[in-house]
Amino acid sequence: MMSRTVETCIDINASVEIVWQVLTDFPTYGQWNPFIRAVTGSPTLHQMLSFTVATGPETTVSATARVLRVDPPRLLVWGGHLPMGLFRGEHSFTIRPRGNGVEFRNSERFSGLLVPFTINTSRMQAQNAAFEGFDRALKKRAESMMSGSIAKT
Repeated sequence: MMSRTVETCIDINASVEIVWQVLTDFPTYGQWNPFIRAVTGSPTLHQMLSFTVATGPETTVSATARVLRVDPPRLLVWGGHLPMGLFRGEHSFTIRPRGNGVEFRNSERFSGLLVPFTINTSRMQAQNAAFEGFDRALKKRAESMMSGSIAKT
């Protein structure tokens, strides 16, 4: 069975709790997130989530996933799959203390029989760029909250 992984990492000068708060405050995604524009549902184990994901400057797609693992305030994993091992995607966010801030990892692993036909090099590069945009926006929002320029909710 074939698999491919996209992973990005960024250091954020904010507490684990603030980064977790920003990551799991789904109603505010439209205010700051350039990749995942909207999420409905909650970051609760087995909860179904619905997403609006940007695929271009003016285009979006809808997707759903189930929360597979949650370990607040350090780990959130969601994923979805097609039957018979055809395709599986598992997206994880990991927050680890590092110095006066955190290391934030944003990762998605694709596996299944359809991976060689659906996840090519250009798709991996586009996914990596989208994750990096997500990471930078999360960093900006969390660091703004630490400095008090965004009211903590």
